[in-house]
Amino acid sequence: MEESADQAQHREETLRMYHAIKEALTIIGDISTSTISTPMPPPVDDSWLQSGRRDFPPVRLASGRGPAPAVPPSGHAAGAPPVPSRPGPLPPLSNTNDPFGAPPQIPSRP
Repeated sequence: MEESADQAQHREETLRMYHAIKEALTIIGDISTSTISTPMPPPVDDSWLQSGRRDFPPVRLASGRGPAPAVPPSGHAAGAPPVPSRPGPLPPLSNTNDPFGAPPQIPSRP
């Protein structure tokens, strides 16, 4: 019995996928064996927050992150700052060379 063209194509695709997955697993295995894990750092001491002090905490640099957020001055009340209001809609663009007219306005949200 002979293999149809669809069956041959399916067999070839399956073999290609098998070899690709086998190669991917080999790469993942190589990375896993060459990766060195380090223990997690100790938890951050945030007892200074509970005491009510407003001194600046010591600067700690976290790898892979940007600068730490600034501590608010002591004059601010505890809690989140107010949400800023959204700007009003932009005026329509005026282009006299545009044969199709101005683009439609973006609908405002409630």
